[in-house]
Order: sequence, then structure tokens, then C-alpha cells
Amino acid sequence: MNHRIQQGDTLWSLAGRYGLSLRELTAANPHIANPHVVAVGDELRIPGADASERREPDRDAMVLSQAGKARTTDAPAHLEPAVRRWWPMIREEAQRAGIEPELLAALVQAESHGDPHAVSWVGARGLTQLMPETAREVGVTNPSDPRQSLRGGATYLKQQLDRFGGDTRLALAAYNAGAGNVDYYGGVPPFQETQAYVRKVMDTYRA
Repeated sequence: MNHRIQQGDTLWSLAGRYGLSLRELTAANPHIANPHVVAVGDELRIPGADASERREPDRDAMVLSQAGKARTTDAPAHLEPAVRRWWPMIREEAQRAGIEPELLAALVQAESHGDPHAVSWVGARGLTQLMPETAREVGVTNPSDPRQSLRGGATYLKQQLDRFGGDTRLALAAYNAGAGNVDYYGGVPPFQETQAYVRKVMDTYRA
């Protein structure tokens, strides 16, 4: 079965819709060079989506218990336990924004180590360490609220990915040091903190 990309479609939302992993979907569509960049009108092959083969999405890993504690059975094992507890919410907000959950989780680990009440010396707050001005720009009113922080951080990261053509390293550099600095230096700025940050997030993301 084929699916024609519509406005608002992302590879992550389509994978969830058809009960596939992102790896399965990209393996079936080798013409997609960058999962962050898909165009309206593109044709995707959906493996196993014929009526005789269709399977239900695995919802167990996204279920929240009545006590509000996330089931983290499918969270990447290399993540810190404090980050793994937020995995269902991370995955949901990443898919909503159209970015990879593993990338958002790696960012959360580098920014706050999963502490929703983390505050940096410069005033960045929450799981995704949004600065007050950035938080306002992405509609976050309470950066210490995990859902708001993840949604705002995912939205802001997606903006940087779009701005820099899907280049993950440049988007992360912009998240850390500002898009203006990335533009000025024509790449990852030569700031020790920013270069270490990009390496740290990318190492976790690729693990």
C-alpha cells in the first residue's frame, strides 16, 4: 500500500498511524534521505498495510497508569532512569511536533537529566531548559510543567530543524547558542559549551 504525503504528515505520525517503527518505515522508503524533510505529494510505501497484514499499533508503551506514572517498557535502555520515566510523554510530544522521540529524549537528558524543576544559572527552566523569552514564543506558560516543557522544547527544536534544512547538528547548536550564532559562523559556533553540547546530544541520540 502507498500513502501520499498530506499537509501536516510526518514520518513519526505515519509510523504511529500504521503501527510501524520509524526504522521499518524508512527501510521501506530508501528514497527518503532525511526523515526530517518530507514533501507534500511524496509517495511512501507502507509495509504490511494491506488489509490482510495490517496490525494494531502498540499502545502499551504509551499508556499512563491511574497514578500518573508512565510505563516505560519501550524507552531506549541507554537513557538515564529519570529521563526514561518521561518516555511516553516525550514520544507523544515529539510525534506531535514532527521530530524523532529519540532526539527529544537525548536533548532532555543533556538539558535537565529528567528533572522538571531544573533551573540553570542563566534562568532556563524545565525538562527542555527553555529561556523565558523562548518559552513565551512557543506558548509555554509554566516551564516546570513537564507536558508544557516537552511540547515547547519539541516545537522550538522543530523550528531549528526546519530553519537549517533538517541538519540535526546545526539545529542543536541553534537550540543551545541561538540561530543567529549558527548563521554568523556558518555552522556550529566555536563555543566550547555549544560544541560539547552538540556532541553529548548526538552521542545519546545515536546510541
